[in-house]
Amino acid sequence: MNKKRFFLVVPLVFLLSFTLSADAAMGQRFLNAAKEQYSIGNLDKAYTYINNSMKMYVEEPVSNDVIFSAQLIYFEYLQKIKEESDIDAFVEVKNTLKEFPLVINSDITALIETLNMIEIKNVESSAEEFTIEGQQQFFEAQLEAMKIQQDYELKMLQKSQQAAAENQQSLLEQMNEQTGKFADVLTKSTKATEESSKTIKKAIIGIGIVLVVVFLLVILFVIFSWQNSKKQQERFQATLEMVAQMNRKPNERLALGAVTDLYDNDLRSAGSSRWGVDALPEPELSEKDIAEINELAVECERLGAEIDFATGRKNNSKNVSELVYKLSCSMGINPAKAKIYFCAGMVYDVGFLSINTELLHASELTEDQKYEIRSHVLQGVDRLDFVPEKYKDIFIDAAIKHHENLDGTGYPEGLEGDDVPTIARLIRVVEMFTSLISRRKYRGIMDKESAINELRAENGAVDQALVDLLDSII
Repeated sequence: MNKKRFFLVVPLVFLLSFTLSADAAMGQRFLNAAKEQYSIGNLDKAYTYINNSMKMYVEEPVSNDVIFSAQLIYFEYLQKIKEESDIDAFVEVKNTLKEFPLVINSDITALIETLNMIEIKNVESSAEEFTIEGQQQFFEAQLEAMKIQQDYELKMLQKSQQAAAENQQSLLEQMNEQTGKFADVLTKSTKATEESSKTIKKAIIGIGIVLVVVFLLVILFVIFSWQNSKKQQERFQATLEMVAQMNRKPNERLALGAVTDLYDNDLRSAGSSRWGVDALPEPELSEKDIAEINELAVECERLGAEIDFATGRKNNSKNVSELVYKLSCSMGINPAKAKIYFCAGMVYDVGFLSINTELLHASELTEDQKYEIRSHVLQGVDRLDFVPEKYKDIFIDAAIKHHENLDGTGYPEGLEGDDVPTIARLIRVVEMFTSLISRRKYRGIMDKESAINELRAENGAVDQALVDLLDSII
């Protein structure tokens, strides 16, 4: 291949790649919007957004994430149509499936057959109103034609799904083949011009070495600055604590395990040494700290919605985090730390994002599968890399230790008593309460009073002082 041809092909390939990546990015934005609308129960908008997402994949294979989400949304949307007997919407969905046959699976096919039967029954009901023999025969013929048409449409949808799946595989193979050809072109061109570009290579190597050295120096500078900043923060905190101790009268010092009336709000004794530590007042937050916590809350809300979507627990992160915040404030924990607890309460189950989605929605599980689901407490911590370092310990405690029991019967470490962090105790009580009063397949719904009594029955496992406090605020 000569140079002119090479320089013509390369820009075209990059232009095509850019166009495809732009479509994929738009498809991802529509997908995220569909997931968000689905998580809040707005199936009409979720249906519209997921269709827009699939329209972005014309010249490239549709991602598995898009297909899985579309199948979930279409199934729920058809369930809604079935409940509302909305035949017009059903016809529109069948027409749309002709455009996106990859969405069709066995569950959706079964639901379409059910809705077809409902449509037939509606026509049969209309036919019963006519007593004239000629009209009855006409409607019977019309009914038979409708059944034949429905069977034909269903078979065509199934065939188009198979054809779409084969086309999807073909696109993947074509992309791999094109990638290989482009790599061959680059290799041949490189070999052809190798002798004439030695000087350029040496210059590039020299520049690369300089950049690497500069990069390493920058990293060393950042590490040094971070360590220095951390030491300064630790010294500042130690100074503040020392000043607070020096300024406090002896009879005002707090005895661990007997914290009362820190903010003149009749705070009852918790009976736990951890409450005293968490209730100590901290310096007033700067505007920078407030902005940082607010940004953290926004990111946690986004991740919490993603966790709820994966687990199918609608608004679970919102419900748990709000109760954790209310309990924290009632305990006398300072507002800043209570807000951090609120954020951690939204993402404590982040480990579920690393578990197979099919397991999370399975009706029956083997012992190995149950163990795999329990392992969520040891996974997903790497997804918390957006959390500032000074708050990360709280988030890690929330994610890993929220299934620990005070009597040592919990997991993963079997911690006991004061070894269980406050944030883990809070989430343990709140999550159990929320589970008892929420609609779950494996457990009946309880009213709030019955749920509190159930928590009190777990006397050795959960913090009963927190249960009493929860009872007083709900």
